[in-house]
Amino acid sequence: MTRRRLLWLAAMSPFVLASGVAAVYALVVLLTQGPDAEVWVPSRGDASAASWIALIMYSVLTALTVSMVWSLSAGADRARPGASAG
Repeated sequence: MTRRRLLWLAAMSPFVLASGVAAVYALVVLLTQGPDAEVWVPSRGDASAASWIALIMYSVLTALTVSMVWSLSAGADRARPGASAG
């Protein structure tokens, strides 16, 4: 892995961290308060959902964010045409 790719991953890590923390929070609520407990989710209307639904949503969001950041960081390895090496 190149230095540029690691820098890109570090710059995008707050998005991965935020979605991962939200998934862990939903899991903790699910385990401690049960599947019918309300967890905050971003929405236009009612801003809460059952903890198991929020856990699924946040887990999918985390997986998508990780895959997008990893895919986009691969472009950091490629040099732009006409760019000098180094």
